[in-house]
Amino acid sequence: MTDLLLVEDDGQLRRILSQRLTRRGFHVIQAASVNEAKSKFSQTHIGLVILDLGLPDYDGSEFITWVRHTESTPVVVLSARRSQLDKVNALNAGADDFLTKPFGFEELVARIHATLRRSGAATSPLTFQSGGLVIDPQHLKCQREDIEIHFTPIEWKILELLLSAQGRLVSYEELVSRVWASSAKDRRAAIRVHIANIRTKLEEDAAHPQFVLAVPGLGYQFDQS
Repeated sequence: MTDLLLVEDDGQLRRILSQRLTRRGFHVIQAASVNEAKSKFSQTHIGLVILDLGLPDYDGSEFITWVRHTESTPVVVLSARRSQLDKVNALNAGADDFLTKPFGFEELVARIHATLRRSGAATSPLTFQSGGLVIDPQHLKCQREDIEIHFTPIEWKILELLLSAQGRLVSYEELVSRVWASSAKDRRAAIRVHIANIRTKLEEDAAHPQFVLAVPGLGYQFDQS
């Protein structure tokens, strides 16, 4: 599941796009300004940015330049600006594509997929292998020494999220929002139950886990070392 950062100050458009892109299998993180986008970008691994240029605090091109100083994350500009100069400036700043408003949703999705393919992000492997253990969330397959291990759909979602974080701590709040698409305040008990089940199936010694590690009070991480 690719994390999309949607930077758009029009609240209604932002909500509609977020809902429709979520139904297409993306996880959408929303921001309404450049400063908010920088904060969200720094907090998680973003697979692609969808960016408006006319933002309330800074021009969107400044955010592209900021991203390009440290990351190669693909950026698709979605803007009402139509002049050739605006397009050239955005592309020169580091944007990968430029789509003008009004736009067709299917074209936006096609451009997202095309940009991800060009960047290599669409095919970034999540498969984990250690000794005789192989975990392949993309194909919902896990085995240890040729013995298949079966997980429930929610357990697969948790595993995919932990693996895609590449060793980063995944907070309880992120697990709730990503796995259940919910902002429920108290899902920690449910998370702990699912983690316990994953460990029982995955770890050689569930009481002393090697892979799915807890960070007390904060969340979990998958040790890929």
